[in-house]
Amino acid sequence: MTVLHVTSAREWRGGENQLAMLLRHLPEEWRGTLAAPANSPFAGRLEGVLPILPVRSAGFGDIRSVLALRQLVAGGAFRLVHAHTSPAHAAALLARLGTGVPLVVSRRNAFRAKGGWKYEAVDRFITVSGAGRERLLNAGVADARISVIPDMVEVPPEPAVPSGQVVVCVASLSNEKDHETLLRAWQQVEQHCPQARLRLIGEGPLRAELAALIASLKLRQVELPGEMPAVGAFANASLAVLTSREEGLGSAICLAQAMGIAAVVTDAGGLPEAIDDGRTGIVAPVGDPDAIGDAIVRLLRDDGMRARFGLAAADRAAVQFDPARIAAAHVDVYESVLSGR
Repeated sequence: MTVLHVTSAREWRGGENQLAMLLRHLPEEWRGTLAAPANSPFAGRLEGVLPILPVRSAGFGDIRSVLALRQLVAGGAFRLVHAHTSPAHAAALLARLGTGVPLVVSRRNAFRAKGGWKYEAVDRFITVSGAGRERLLNAGVADARISVIPDMVEVPPEPAVPSGQVVVCVASLSNEKDHETLLRAWQQVEQHCPQARLRLIGEGPLRAELAALIASLKLRQVELPGEMPAVGAFANASLAVLTSREEGLGSAICLAQAMGIAAVVTDAGGLPEAIDDGRTGIVAPVGDPDAIGDAIVRLLRDDGMRARFGLAAADRAAVQFDPARIAAAHVDVYESVLSGR
C-alpha cells in the first residue's frame, strides 16, 4: 500500500463525489487505502473500490481519531498521507508527527486560510482553482507547496436535451450558495420569460426560509424538488446557474459544462475559472440580482447564443475536467512529494 487517504466525510456532497471519482480513476498502485468514519454513507459507496479502514476522523480535538490514524501511519504500510477534509487535515498532522511520512492536503474551497503551523507542516496543498491558490498564498504558504488541480467530470454518454426553458441550480440550500439573490433575480426572469422554470436541486438548512421567500416574492415558476443526482438534474436543462458568495470551483457547474449546458455564475472564488466568460457562459457580480437576472434573460431569449455556448462548454470541459488528466496530475504530486521535488 502506498497512499493513506483520510476523510472525515459522512454525507455525500460535491467534495465527496470528487474524492470518489479520484479514487476510482487513480492507477491501482496509487489508490491505496481510505480511512473514513465507520458506517458512514460515504464510505459505504466506495466498498469494492479500495480497502476502507473505519476510524472516527473527527478532527483536531478528538484524540481517538489521532491515535487511530497514528497507528496506521506509524505501522510503516503507507508512504504518504492524503487528507481530503479540514478535520482530516488536523488529525493527520498530529498522527504523522515524527514518522517522516509526508502529508498532502486537498483544499476544495476558497475560504480565507488562517495559516499557522497547521499549514506550515503540510508538504503539498492541492487546491481546485487559482482563487484557492491565492487564499493559501495570503496565508503564507509558499507557491512551491501549492498545486492547482481542477475538479474532474465523468461525462454522461448522452448530452443534456433541453425541455422548454428550464434553468437548474444544483447546490446545497445553505448560506454561501446565496439562493436569495438568485430568487430575487428570478423576478426579472419571470417578467421577461414567463415560460421559464427554475429548479433548485438540493437540500439544506435554508429550505423553509427559501420556500417562504418564494411565496413572499410571488414567484410562480420555482421548484424545490430536493436532492437528486446532478446528471439527472441537468438532463433537461436549458441553462445552469450558480450564484454563490464563496466557491472553490463549482463541481456542479463543471458537470453542466461537460453536458453541453451554458451557465450563468457569479464571480465568487473559482467560479469564473469553471466557465469561459462570454464563450461558454456569463459571469455576473456576487449579490447583484439585476446583473444575474439580465444574464439569464439574455441566454434564454437567444437560442443561438445558448447553443453556441453549450457546444463550446462541452469541448472545453472535455479537456479541462478530463478524469484521466486530473488523476495523472495527482500522481505527479505524489511522486514529486515522495522524491522531494
